Amino acid sequence: MRFSKIWEAVSHFWLALLKSGLSIGAVLTFVLVGVLLIESLTKRTITIEPISVPAALAKNGYSSEVAGLRLRDALLHYKANAHSKMPSPEFDLKGELPDIVVPAVGLSVDTIASFIRTFLRSTVRQNVSGDLIIGDGKLTMDFSRELFKEGVLGTGIAFPTVPEGKARIRTIMTATHTKEELEQALGVLKSVGKRMGILAN
Repeated sequence: MRFSKIWEAVSHFWLALLKSGLSIGAVLTFVLVGVLLIESLTKRTITIEPISVPAALAKNGYSSEVAGLRLRDALLHYKANAHSKMPSPEFDLKGELPDIVVPAVGLSVDTIASFIRTFLRSTVRQNVSGDLIIGDGKLTMDFSRELFKEGVLGTGIAFPTVPEGKARIRTIMTATHTKEELEQALGVLKSVGKRMGILAN
C-alpha cells in the first residue's frame, strides 16, 4: 500500500513536470520566433538572390552561387571604401539566411516577415536578383521594346509570370561581352530609362 502511494506521488510529480516543461518549451519557442521575426522586420538587409549565369560558365564552376558571392564581395568592398557615417545595410546571400519553419502555422519566419513587410510597405529588406524591377507591366513591356530598338535585349516580364506590380526587365550578361559592350548597354538603359521617365533626369 505504501508503495502504491509513493508510485502515485511520483507519477503526479512527473506529470506536473512534463506539463510545465511543455509549457516552458512552448513559451521559449514563441519568444524565439518573436525575436527572429522582429529582427527580420527591422534589420536593414539587402538579400542577393541567385544570379543566372550562362551554361558555359556554370559548367566551368562559375555557378549562380559564385556570381552571388562575387557580387556581395564587390558590394562589401564599396561599402568599406564609402567612408560614410550613414548606417549601411547588411548583405546576405539567399541561401545563408536561416529559414526556420513555425510548426503550428507551417510557414517560415522569413515568409511571415515578408508578408508583414509587404502589408506595411516596408523597404527595410531588399533583394538583388539581376532583374530591373519597373513595377508597371505596360511600362515594362514598352521599355523592353525601346531597348530592343536601341540594340539592347532586355526581356520584359510581367503578370502573370511575376506578381502584379513586380514587372521587370531581365538582362543576361555572358563571358563573351566586352567591357565596352556592357558600358554601351548601360548607357542605353540609362538614356531610354530617362526618356521614358523611369529614371530621374
